[in-house]
Amino acid sequence: DRILYRDKPTSLIECTQYKSVEGVKHSDHKPVVAHFRVKLKPGLHTGNLSYGKFNHDVYKSGCKQRERHHSLGVGFGHNAKRRTAIPKSSVCVLQ
Repeated sequence: DRILYRDKPTSLIECTQYKSVEGVKHSDHKPVVAHFRVKLKPGLHTGNLSYGKFNHDVYKSGCKQRERHHSLGVGFGHNAKRRTAIPKSSVCVLQ
């Protein structure tokens, strides 16, 4: 029926689309979908990474690499060879 969101006073979250999904009818509540434009900063990940069973050094290295690429404005992954700029918009699913 509704989507609730909250942001900091200094951040910008803009709802660009909000509508009900007419094709889904499982109850008297209509599901809704929303698209938001959100400005995100790369994470620093300086906190304790003692949870989970994965290689923490690889995770930290990946986070540092992502942060470095964002600050340089270059592409990464399959775009790394072309050194293309990071697009100004990205899709992010928050649950």
